[in-house]
Amino acid sequence: MAQHEISGPFMFNKDTIEKNMWNVALALIPAALVSVFFFGYYAVYLILSPALTAVLIDMIFTGQSFPGDGSAFVTGMLLGFSIPANSPWWLPLLGSGLAIIVGKQLFGGLGNNVFNPALVGRAIIRISFAGLFAEWPAPFTGITAATPLAERVEPVSLSLFNIEGSYELWELFIGNIPGAVGETSAAALLLGAVFLYFKGYIGWRITGGYILSAAVFGMFLGLNPLFTIFSGALILGSCFMATDMVTSPSTKDGRLIFGIGCGILTIVMREFTEFSGGVTFAILAMNGASYLLDNLFEGPRMGQLKQRETLYNRLLSILFFVFIFILLTWTAIKLQSLF
Repeated sequence: MAQHEISGPFMFNKDTIEKNMWNVALALIPAALVSVFFFGYYAVYLILSPALTAVLIDMIFTGQSFPGDGSAFVTGMLLGFSIPANSPWWLPLLGSGLAIIVGKQLFGGLGNNVFNPALVGRAIIRISFAGLFAEWPAPFTGITAATPLAERVEPVSLSLFNIEGSYELWELFIGNIPGAVGETSAAALLLGAVFLYFKGYIGWRITGGYILSAAVFGMFLGLNPLFTIFSGALILGSCFMATDMVTSPSTKDGRLIFGIGCGILTIVMREFTEFSGGVTFAILAMNGASYLLDNLFEGPRMGQLKQRETLYNRLLSILFFVFIFILLTWTAIKLQSLF
């Protein structure tokens, strides 16, 4: 059909799935380079092997030619970013395989998955091989230790040097601490996030809502807000995982509530569960709420005002009981510590 015979409105955009995904991979390169500097060349294997494994497994299901549309490559990179630098050679391969098969293809492939595939793979190996995530190698030395977040060791100054064994805020920011391969350097991750923001791939609602709500709720519990932001995988999660366009809401208000929910749940899990990081399960929990948030905040359709009012009332009831549950849990823990 000739172009002049086509009728109807059409939108043209130069962005494609391939372009978007490879730009995300490009944004992760600064953090990957920093991880090699801190943890050695084995970090290259831990990042690239799950990325390539994810691509090869995804090709079996999709029939795409190598290297695919980039979505599987990014999934594998993020999985590699979230494991210890001394992980056995098979752990990133297993994690990326689970991410693609369980987290993505069993839901119907790209665009149909409810949960972030990289986090699905990470959650499974985190629970199944908990001993491998108990201690993390320190940069340069490789000596294993608990992360500052697990030990609740907060920074004492802006100095570049350690004072009485405590981690400095500057070390948290650049990533000179024990932790996962690609999640420790907030500076490198933020550099990549700025690139994605100006490219229009991520917005302020999810990332900003995530970071600010975590900091404010952490302050409510007596935590240093900068320590809350720069420790663990909060920057990686808020900038590169929670912003996944498939598993996050599409409405503006929904994205903001999604980010706030991720931040609050991250602190709840850090403080009240054995999972000191909290980011993995917080984002997965909010992934499950994305459809609800889109339905709540897309705006009423003709004749659905009453139905929308009912949904809002139900949501407020749920939030009220969640708040009461958190408050009672926090009170019980505080009372228990007094005896």
